[in-house]
Amino acid sequence: MKIQNSRYILSLMVFLSLILCCIGACSADNPYIHEYDSENNTVINSSYNLTHGQGFGLIASSNITLDFENNTLNSLNEFSKALVSSNEDNNYTNITIKNLVLTNFTEGIYLNYIDNLKLVNVKSINSTNPIYISNSDNLVVENCEFINCSTGLKIKNISNSEIKNCLFNLSKYGLNNTLDLNNSVIDSCVFTNGVLGIMFETNTIYNITNNTFKNNKFINNSEYSIYCDEFKECENNTLENNEFINCTYYTVVFIGTGDSYFNHNDIKNNKFMNIYNLENSWNGCAIKVESTTIENMAITNNTINNCSDCGMYICEECIGTNNTISQNTISNCRDGISLETTGVHIYLNNLQNNRYAISPYSVSSNYPHSPIMTFAYNGKSYTGRLGNYYGEDLGDSNNGIYVKPQGGIGVVPR
Repeated sequence: MKIQNSRYILSLMVFLSLILCCIGACSADNPYIHEYDSENNTVINSSYNLTHGQGFGLIASSNITLDFENNTLNSLNEFSKALVSSNEDNNYTNITIKNLVLTNFTEGIYLNYIDNLKLVNVKSINSTNPIYISNSDNLVVENCEFINCSTGLKIKNISNSEIKNCLFNLSKYGLNNTLDLNNSVIDSCVFTNGVLGIMFETNTIYNITNNTFKNNKFINNSEYSIYCDEFKECENNTLENNEFINCTYYTVVFIGTGDSYFNHNDIKNNKFMNIYNLENSWNGCAIKVESTTIENMAITNNTINNCSDCGMYICEECIGTNNTISQNTISNCRDGISLETTGVHIYLNNLQNNRYAISPYSVSSNYPHSPIMTFAYNGKSYTGRLGNYYGEDLGDSNNGIYVKPQGGIGVVPR
């Protein structure tokens, strides 16, 4: 009797093993719970826990909308995925993913070659690289949150796109761009309590053209707020109406590589506060630009207060043409403006309570005044050059122009 029972148990075990093998084989062939291979609008009305190697959805068609109704996809294993695009050589379009919560993913959403892609109200929590989008035109990322992630949103080779009203909190890298970024807008986002707010990948030569960074807030980031290193061309970009508060190193950094070109870029109407490094005072600078050639740059109407190093540092042995620093307020910095380039016109700035308003080595090769221009004073029109206010006795006035040089440094107008 015992022998018969043993044989029965052995046969049952073999049978169950065969069933499990078949299930495993099927899972290996199709590890996705859902495959979206035709046009559809789908509502996902429950949450899912994804196990080893399991993916929730495969995008294999155009014209798809996935509404998760604020349900959660949770990863129980580092190899599970939330949503990926087909590996086939296809270019899909018109994909919308909305109202989704991602938790504990190593890689959550990985989408490639999809145009007109929209991510709306997607929240990523406690993940390594929750969302990676590459080779996309007309991408929209809106009202998304990235909380306690290694990298919040990673993008590569993106154009004509918009990232707006997103929160990046407690993430080492908020937004990480790994190749070209063109004709795009980053608007009204908050980057806080991280290491770098927006990072352009180092060791990669890329171009940044025709982009706008506006109305964003960068608060309590320990190193950099916007860090662009090793660009080839940086042209026709605008940084405006942003706030940078409590950063330790450099706040806005543009550094070119090789024969780099920085042209027609505007940095205007931004606020920088407490850019300070207690351990190394040579760090702590609001704006830093280095490129082989810098042309037609305008830094205007910014407010910079309390930097351990300098308010602005421009270049090291670069060629400069038609560059302007004007109408800025810079105070409580080691050096207000520090230049190692030539030919920059510096005028109508309010430079107070700095060790040097303009560093001494910057004066002889640049112009601490405007070009000859026509201006109005007391209802009359005059032609001349306009200087800066240095928070000190400026000497005599001639038609509204105070002629005493800053710090007693002799300046010959050119």
